Amino acid sequence: MHIDKQARNFIVSGLMVVCVFAVWLSFARFPDLVRSFDKKQIEITKGMKEVGDSGIKKDQVPLSLPQKPSLYQIRVGNTDIPVEVAETPAEKEKGLSLRESLPQSQGLLFLFDAPLQYQFWMKEMKFPIDIIWIGADKRVMDITENLDPATYPKTFNPSQPAQYVLEVNTFFAQMHGIKIGDNVDLSSIIK
Repeated sequence: MHIDKQARNFIVSGLMVVCVFAVWLSFARFPDLVRSFDKKQIEITKGMKEVGDSGIKKDQVPLSLPQKPSLYQIRVGNTDIPVEVAETPAEKEKGLSLRESLPQSQGLLFLFDAPLQYQFWMKEMKFPIDIIWIGADKRVMDITENLDPATYPKTFNPSQPAQYVLEVNTFFAQMHGIKIGDNVDLSSIIK
C-alpha cells in the first residue's frame, strides 16, 4: 500500500495534534490530582475516621508513635560518643553485621536487662571492632580489642558479667584512652 506525501503529512499532523491534546489534558488534570492528594492528607492529619470500636477519634490518638533518636550521646571516660542503641532482640542479634562500616566517632550500644557474660561473635561482619564491656555500675569492666571478622565463629565475652556492651571501630578505645574503671554516662538513654 502506498500513501502519497500529502496524506502522510495529514496523518502525522493529526497524530501530533492528538499527542499535544493528550499532554495538555494530563497537565490540565494535574492540579486536580494534587488537590485530591492534599485533601486526603488533610483528612488523615485531621483524624476524621474512628479507630476500631473504641469510639476514639484519630485526632485523640497520635498518628505516629514517637521515634527514638537515631543517635544518643554517651560519655566513656573523657570521650563523648554518639551511639545507636540495640534494644530489641532483633537489633541485638543483628548488631553491626552486614554493614560496610561504622562512622569513626560512633558506636553501637547494646542494652541488657541484667548483667551476664554475654557472648559476641563476628558473624557476617565486614570490618574489625573493639568491644567495651560495661558493668551494671556503669563503669568499663573489660575491653576486647581489634576483633577481626576472620575470627568467626569464635565467641567473645567479658571477664565478668556486663550489662551494657559498646561496639566501636577497632583501636577506638586505645586512641581515646578508654580504660577499665572509666565511668560511663548513659543518662541520655537510661534515666
